[in-house]
Amino acid sequence: MPEISVFNLDGKEVEKIKLDQNLFSGKVNKALLSEVILMHQANKRKGLAATKTVAYVRGGGKKPWKQKGTGRARAGSIRSPLWRGGGIVFGPHPRDYSYEVPKKARNLSVLSAINAKLVEREIFVVDNITLPSKKTKEFVLILNNVSKIIHNLKDSDNSSQPKEKKVKKIERFLFVYEKLDKDLMLASRNVKNVNTVLVNNLNSLDILLNDHIIFSKPALENFIHSRSAESRAKRGEQ
Repeated sequence: MPEISVFNLDGKEVEKIKLDQNLFSGKVNKALLSEVILMHQANKRKGLAATKTVAYVRGGGKKPWKQKGTGRARAGSIRSPLWRGGGIVFGPHPRDYSYEVPKKARNLSVLSAINAKLVEREIFVVDNITLPSKKTKEFVLILNNVSKIIHNLKDSDNSSQPKEKKVKKIERFLFVYEKLDKDLMLASRNVKNVNTVLVNNLNSLDILLNDHIIFSKPALENFIHSRSAESRAKRGEQ
């Protein structure tokens, strides 16, 4: 059974949490992930693009010249789509792009995204993510400690490999916690490249858009418990 380490903010390993082999097998369903991510991106679209048809363009109430005898083509309005300044034919109009993928598919896509991050060793667990107050500088201290833990682990993993020239990269962090923590939300909202989310609202797009996923220990336990219960129900176990 796979395990994941839990660290405190000093960078010391506190314990290990066992992961359900049926859930955290390392398998990634790329086709399902693609389908669900397209859904999330479509649901974010505003759909506000608009053009005016002949009915909405100003002017053109009078026939510009008589029907016959001028030698010119017949014209009923200066706002015809053929004329400059006329109405637009088949242009975009406000619409709703959103649609839904079945809930089971969305849940499976979250597991696929988590497994992809586990394989890349980009999921980390901290025993406690709490702030004494809603000050940004206190959250930045936690972020710096977490960042040190992550880079120390990566350096130890890459110690056996030949050293390559490192290219600086902007890293994005996603903090996942169990209960709504207003202080954490307020303290982190002004920090660049940092997002926070409740474990119940976690989705595959959030996971894949961020470089490092940091779970609090209660959040990960909640995630494992809920997904294991769903898996047992699916298999018809008690």
